[in-house]
Amino acid sequence: VIPFSILVFTIVKHFFMKKILLFAVLLMVQLGFGQKTWNGSSSTDWDTNANWTPSGRPVATDNVRIPNGVPRMPTISTNSAVCNNLTVDSGATLTVDDENFTVSGTTSISGILTHTSTTNVKFFVGLVTVNTGGTWTNTINEAVTFRGGIANNGTFTAGTGTQTFDTNAQAISGNVTMSNVAVTGITLTNNGILTVSTALSGTGSLTNSATRTLTIGGTSSITTLTNEGTMNVGGSGAITTALANFTNTGTLNLNGTGAITGITNNAGGTVNLIDSGTITSFNNATATSQLNISDLTVPTITTLTTTSVGNTVNYNGAGDQTVKATTYSNLTLSVSGAKTFGGATTVNNNLSIDSGVVANLGTFTHSTYRLFLG
Repeated sequence: VIPFSILVFTIVKHFFMKKILLFAVLLMVQLGFGQKTWNGSSSTDWDTNANWTPSGRPVATDNVRIPNGVPRMPTISTNSAVCNNLTVDSGATLTVDDENFTVSGTTSISGILTHTSTTNVKFFVGLVTVNTGGTWTNTINEAVTFRGGIANNGTFTAGTGTQTFDTNAQAISGNVTMSNVAVTGITLTNNGILTVSTALSGTGSLTNSATRTLTIGGTSSITTLTNEGTMNVGGSGAITTALANFTNTGTLNLNGTGAITGITNNAGGTVNLIDSGTITSFNNATATSQLNISDLTVPTITTLTTTSVGNTVNYNGAGDQTVKATTYSNLTLSVSGAKTFGGATTVNNNLSIDSGVVANLGTFTHSTYRLFLG
């Protein structure tokens, strides 16, 4: 039998040992990441020890804060610069000039971060957050590498340099426009409004999530392109993503003149074909897939697969159109004008011809399971 006094002593001892251990862990964490605050007392040079409190230029484990109200704002221009977390306060400015710069933690911008040189490399490993009132400026067109994604609630100007997303799966939120985007070996998810105006490339994947908007105004050679929200394709650039890898389950609006290698329109997907160059392959792949063709000059679709039971193709141009000769599940001719069949056509389910539309069958032999005249 353990005496009561010894039992109490043992319990108290274990309690305090746990407290001491927790304190030691917290102390180690604090010691592992130092804090450096810019004071600007000597110059604008990031590399000058006296410009920091406590004294000494930041190292990779230091969390850095650039406050408002100091005599001078910092510029990275003398030697390569590093830090862990970076915070630029409202009213403060950090200028990233012609040296390497790596932020290995997160970046929070309530003031201004501006790029002024295309020399050397810039890495932002953690999430870059541009807060309300904050500004990310890259009018110099510097190439920047992101490894933790972007959350924009302020102003984000990327310029024409290539913005690379690699190493880690990432997301973009807010309203972001970039000219050139490369996604390398990872999945980049758009959770906001993303515009890629010139070129989308890389060996990775770009997913436009449900209820979000993606606009591609130039070329796309990315390995995998997935749309679950609203996606707009314009301009004259070619989309060379393979048929099996360009998939749609949201709303895809095609209104450009560039060629498209292939599109798979999956469950719940709607594709509005307003204008396009040649489409090599298009697969209306499920019962709930819808293809609406409003282009009066229907583009060449080399292989149009529309045999999945229940899928619908609607020629809904406001004027004359040519109906591609193939096998449909459901075929609708709507809005107005003469819809001229380009060859023998089979409709396995419903052929619907709306009021005000003339179906010009030509001399070909056609077949349908059910005909609706409206």
